[in-house]
Amino acid sequence: MGKTTLAGEAIRILSYKNILEIWCHEIKDNQAQGMTSRLSEFSQNLLGSAWLNITREVDCTLGLSESERFDRLLKALLEQVDHLVVYLDNMESLLKGPDNEDPEAFGQWRSAEVETIWNVLKELSGDKLTVIGSCRYRNAAFEWDILHVPEMGEDAIFRMMGWFEGLRQISSYNRESLVKRLYGHPRAVEFLNDLIQSELRTWEYRHGEWVMPKDEDGLKLEWQKIIEPALPDVEKRLGEDLLLKAIWERVLDESCQRMLFRMTCLVRPWDWNLMMELGEAEDEKAETEKTAMHLRRTSLLGEVEEWREDKLQRLFQLHPATAKFIESRFEEKEAGDLRFNTYSRVGTYLEKKTETLEDIQIPLDGGHCLFECREFDRASELLWLVSDWLLERGRLRDALSVLLPFKEKGALPHMSQKFKGLVLGALGNTYYSLGQVNESIGYYEQALSIAKEIDDRTREGWWLSAIGNSYRALGQVKESIGYYEKALAIAKETSNRISEGSWLGNLGSAYRSLGQVKESIGYYEKALAIAKETNNRTGEGSWLGNLGSAYKDLGQVDKAKQYLLQALSILKEVKSPDADKVRKWL
Repeated sequence: MGKTTLAGEAIRILSYKNILEIWCHEIKDNQAQGMTSRLSEFSQNLLGSAWLNITREVDCTLGLSESERFDRLLKALLEQVDHLVVYLDNMESLLKGPDNEDPEAFGQWRSAEVETIWNVLKELSGDKLTVIGSCRYRNAAFEWDILHVPEMGEDAIFRMMGWFEGLRQISSYNRESLVKRLYGHPRAVEFLNDLIQSELRTWEYRHGEWVMPKDEDGLKLEWQKIIEPALPDVEKRLGEDLLLKAIWERVLDESCQRMLFRMTCLVRPWDWNLMMELGEAEDEKAETEKTAMHLRRTSLLGEVEEWREDKLQRLFQLHPATAKFIESRFEEKEAGDLRFNTYSRVGTYLEKKTETLEDIQIPLDGGHCLFECREFDRASELLWLVSDWLLERGRLRDALSVLLPFKEKGALPHMSQKFKGLVLGALGNTYYSLGQVNESIGYYEQALSIAKEIDDRTREGWWLSAIGNSYRALGQVKESIGYYEKALAIAKETSNRISEGSWLGNLGSAYRSLGQVKESIGYYEKALAIAKETNNRTGEGSWLGNLGSAYKDLGQVDKAKQYLLQALSILKEVKSPDADKVRKWL
């Protein structure tokens, strides 16, 4: 077995329940941030709403690096579980490879942040944490913690050959001769099987069914007609790269090669329906299926099973080494054109699939693809939803990282005013949630200016209220009231009852901050009435809770308790994180 299989077997033997898997090769950009995001996502899925306050507190701490965030989140998770296994697959993606410009840098960490994360994992490993990784390259930080996976012995390679359909059709005598030319790696056996199968199909097309030889002349014929044509040139040893090159040149036509390149643009395993988006643009579905089935018969396209949408699905992926080889086979211009086209097609496909946010990866991947093909407006529609979803779950830094490319990669000047305003407002929301309130006001004001310019009254009300929230957070309550009143006027003018209720409630909270509790109760009651009218159960629970807290301020304990109990019941029903706040008030 190879590294990944061996690591998976070790995890199975350990029989631990909580296993955080980080597929390092899937993290394309900021690797430290990607690892931290994966940790946060796993913890949230494991602990639910209990994780919200933890991640919110960590993300709101100013000045933390990604490695420091990872350290704090991991320690917090370890306090909540009996034991945790962290498995880092294909760690060579975190290290500099042999093709690096600096030969001396081979095997070193790609960034100091990633190195620090490894040191954090190593330092915390012990009774509560087991760390397992698979890696092609050595690194001094691994020290003596390495289990070297050597080349497979010749006897194991020979037995493995019997698992493959093509290799089973040649004689054991010639199989034994082939063993000595392999590198002792299971992928080399798989690749060789592809080449042998290709030669067998060619033979059968020309001469009929191949029959395994039974004498010395037959063995020589088999070697000359089936095996030797399949072997790359006259190399004495058959390495992975050499066999990949032979499959590429002899087994795959141009349609297969281009489909494989399109697969390198995908960041996680994909299903058969998405596979159908990766063929030639002019091909009918049947032709695309034929190409995909041909690739499926080779060892270049891997298959995995994964739970998605509450069912076990068969998915497809490329081994990182295979993806790297495929990318190397295309000239820069052709590769650029193929990438642009692929991002456009896949982004459009995922955009149509984004009907709900049950699987957050669909709009996230779709938005990423549309961004890469410069469809910035469409990308912002998806990524704004993702950012908002992450904010609601306390993953504040992740929410910010989704939006920052619009600012940092120069997308904003190329966007329509409508969607530019949406992104700027969403950036304001993330900075506000992170506690960077002055920064949030700047983004809200830009979004407000655009909303006025394009006469978008609804969003004008949004951003006015958001600025009001920011000033209230800074303690400038009278300033905030002015913004809330302007937002409220717009909501009434546009007959937006839901927004009207929200801004009334915000005014209630502002007056309560000023100590004018009786006045605040009047606003809360109006907000509660609108929430009931519009069947806004979350809003109903929220304003009941605020009413209870206000009556508590007035010393009317029984009345306060009555409102708070009603609020708690509703907020638990809608699974709102505000239920914890109401419990504290009780």
